[in-house]
Amino acid sequence: MPIRVLLVDDHTLFRESLRKMLEKTGNIKVIAEADSGTVAIKLASLTRPDLILIEVALPGINGIDTTKKIISSFPKMKILALSSYSDKNIILKMYNAGAVGYLHKDCGFSELARAVKIINDNHIFIHESLATYAVETITKKPFNHKNENMLLYILTDQESRLLKLLVSGKSSREIGALMSITTKTVSAHKRNLMKRMKVKNFAELLKQSIKLGVTTIFAGDDI
Repeated sequence: MPIRVLLVDDHTLFRESLRKMLEKTGNIKVIAEADSGTVAIKLASLTRPDLILIEVALPGINGIDTTKKIISSFPKMKILALSSYSDKNIILKMYNAGAVGYLHKDCGFSELARAVKIINDNHIFIHESLATYAVETITKKPFNHKNENMLLYILTDQESRLLKLLVSGKSSREIGALMSITTKTVSAHKRNLMKRMKVKNFAELLKQSIKLGVTTIFAGDDI
């Protein structure tokens, strides 16, 4: 079944263009559109979409408060911000409100489509440029989303793949061959993973990964 999406943006032309692009994928269906937070709240209740794509800057009730209201009524509803705002405080407020993804409007459509799929699969998505900031802030101040099975670490696709290979017992040489990178690069990625996951050594990295065994937050990745 297609992913049922509610579009929320006060620019009609933008909504129409985005709807056409999303529906061309074949697995996404825009079931409703809203030009304000007030309308979005009503439509969220009436249509119960799988995912809401929302702009932060909305007339009347802004995207942050709209998200809070929707999540308070429907805690499991998935909300992805697609906004022109790049202010980190606003982005964090959006996550604290209950959003599970944030993208700038200057992102490519392929990245947006990927984010929709990832979020629909019960992961969290964040733009790659915000990954480091999110690690430093979200982990210190968890957002109020109700899904307790989400791990507050952000990994790119490559890092996520590397972690799975490490946990499966692959050697650095085997991982390098499978990922088409050098063993030196594998070692560098290991160090980066340990830093992101706040562990002191490789053994702790594996122990933490196996112990948690929960959803990973994905970052946009061009690799």
